[in-house]
Amino acid sequence: MSNSVCTRRRLLATTGAVSVSAVAGCSSTLLDGDVEHKQDAPVGEVTGPWPTYQHDFARTGATTDPGPSSEATESTVLETPNAGIISQVSFADGRGVFGTADGEGNGGPYMSFQTDGKPRVWKTEVGLGSSPVTIAGDAVFGSTAEGIRVYDARNGGLCWQAKSGSAGNTNAPILTGETVLSCDSSSVVAHDAVTGQKEWTFTAEEIKDIGLRDDVVYVQFETSIAAVDPTSGDQLWRRFDLPETAAPIVIGDMTVYYSERGGKLYALSIADQGETKWKRSIPNDYTHSLAVSNNRIHVATTDSSDRGVLTTLDAADGSTINTEKHPDGRTSPPVVADGTQFWLGKEKLYASDAGTGSPKWSLELNATPTYESSLSVHGPDLCFVSKNGVVNVSDAA
Repeated sequence: MSNSVCTRRRLLATTGAVSVSAVAGCSSTLLDGDVEHKQDAPVGEVTGPWPTYQHDFARTGATTDPGPSSEATESTVLETPNAGIISQVSFADGRGVFGTADGEGNGGPYMSFQTDGKPRVWKTEVGLGSSPVTIAGDAVFGSTAEGIRVYDARNGGLCWQAKSGSAGNTNAPILTGETVLSCDSSSVVAHDAVTGQKEWTFTAEEIKDIGLRDDVVYVQFETSIAAVDPTSGDQLWRRFDLPETAAPIVIGDMTVYYSERGGKLYALSIADQGETKWKRSIPNDYTHSLAVSNNRIHVATTDSSDRGVLTTLDAADGSTINTEKHPDGRTSPPVVADGTQFWLGKEKLYASDAGTGSPKWSLELNATPTYESSLSVHGPDLCFVSKNGVVNVSDAA
């Protein structure tokens, strides 16, 4: 390892830290008894076609990339017959990264592949992966059952790791400036994204998830939601008295969309500290998933007959614009690509007009999506994970 890895920033951040091991000529250090630092993470901007779960830290599931057309075909771009892929695939700088499991609910390694069809770039050695990752420059951030892990996207080498954070199929770490945020059921922890140095901790009970929009962190609890300053961890406001939730929040334009366990969708005003703007019943006994784009809310759920139900709502008042039912029900979140809503069923991929909800086309799939599988968009392509690998739907497949 070159001396450039041991930067002045690292030396300042690790003053008083204890060296715990030697790594290729540059020591691994333990920061605050919680963070193991091996090398500075090569952090850059969070850019690219789909760099984190549901495209952005507001979890909107919307992109200006076009996605495929009705002429699209399906192909397997990476075969992983012995690895159960359980996370959404993140894309940036010509690479895709995802987490795996061993088929019994235990986390497996993170894997990377190139989108140009070349062989897989790397696979991490430690089997902890499960959550989707966030790609920031040449750094990959993942939250596992044993805490946050940060890897070099070029070779899969571990940069630093910390005990804060937890696994979950929506729990991708969030970056704001030079800070990365991770959460578990009792805390949100901010670390320096490059060195791993802990910056602040927000402590509370029954934390479910976090999101970010317009430089405000939104913390989702079991029955409430709070706004938090990302630079200090101070609470700005908190809305109590909400029903129990079972799905991650989605943050729209000055509105937080909060899904009740059992069927109601709440639109909470950011300007009015979480006061309810409107609420609407969504037909489902358990949960639903969302995407938000251009004054439309796209809701995916299943009915009592296990049919997929896609409902398009007006974001202004929650009124129903269109409802479509499909025979192969799943509750994976829809995504929106340049005016087209895409949704992944058990046997088909469905495309609808994002403004009206009207069907455009569908594609019968050869691959079988995993239970947790959800779509990613990169350019004119859609990607999802199947029981045997990573599948691409593309006009050029």
